[in-house]
Amino acid sequence: MFKKSSIAALALSLSFTASANWGISTGFANFSADAVGEDLSFDVVYGSLTYEYKFDDSQFSLVPELRAGIGISDDAVDTNIGRIFVELDTFYALSFKGQYSFNESAYVFALPSYANVKSTATVDSTSVSDDEWEFGYGIGAGYALNDKAKVELSFEQYDDTDVLSVSLQMKF
Repeated sequence: MFKKSSIAALALSLSFTASANWGISTGFANFSADAVGEDLSFDVVYGSLTYEYKFDDSQFSLVPELRAGIGISDDAVDTNIGRIFVELDTFYALSFKGQYSFNESAYVFALPSYANVKSTATVDSTSVSDDEWEFGYGIGAGYALNDKAKVELSFEQYDDTDVLSVSLQMKF
């Protein structure tokens, strides 16, 4: 009986320890892209799921992150065929943050990412959609407000698109 109880207690403690490294976040990002010689800007809201792998006796950790978002603004560009309205429909990204903690609160990170953006361009009554996957990279910094909440600011670049984002993450 003692052996079974010990195994059950160990299994429960391991699962609670692992679950403390999971996080969900919500964020706002601004995408700036160069298209047809014009600057386009889109705003996106997104949610993400993270898991922090802390290395023993180290200030380094690895944080895989899966993000999904939708565009909340669109932009337009004037061309010789007319005004083209461009919408960013969806955004998905898989990132792997290499994170260094200065102390219990402040940290910096670098992140390679693989992302997808679906966009739609409309001129007059004709619409065309584009769906692109690209590799990107970025840097950022974060600050833990308490044991469960932290804020992050990051800059990423995908080909000719710059992404500036701010997020609030909750650990569970």
